[in-house]
Amino acid sequence: LQDCDAISAIEVLDEAIHAGFVVIDSSHSERYLFTHELFTDCIVSFMLASERYQLHANVAGKLKEKSAQHAGSPAIILEHLILSGPLAVRDELIEYSLRAGRMALDELAFENARRYFETGLKEISESANDRRRADLLVGLAESCFGRDDVNSLIREAFAIYESLGDR
Repeated sequence: LQDCDAISAIEVLDEAIHAGFVVIDSSHSERYLFTHELFTDCIVSFMLASERYQLHANVAGKLKEKSAQHAGSPAIILEHLILSGPLAVRDELIEYSLRAGRMALDELAFENARRYFETGLKEISESANDRRRADLLVGLAESCFGRDDVNSLIREAFAIYESLGDR
């Protein structure tokens, strides 16, 4: 589908829907899902790693364009950025980790939020006095409420904010 024109891509998707391999996502009418994970695994197994990386980078780019027009899901964009491997832009991974984490916190999806904030933290040096690192630490602390390491996360974030002149 990557090299198809729009009409050919729609025809292929229609055939896949009628054959029962693909369905339209009930929560996003412009999104398609394979009906079984084995279909995804089969298709992916025929792709070179570089093709998969490029495909996910392209999907992330298209989703970012669409999310600029209306509220998209930062978690889906983050997933494609992660799957784009070496093609992912570090700053975008950090930004979408923050966005996805904040949205997950708003939805009370604490485990997802924790995973998103941890993803962003992996991209920033521990020694970085970066506001985004502090924001990720605070988000991680919020998602881990009740755990023993919350206080150390908050102290580290506070030290970064203080070094940046925030009080």
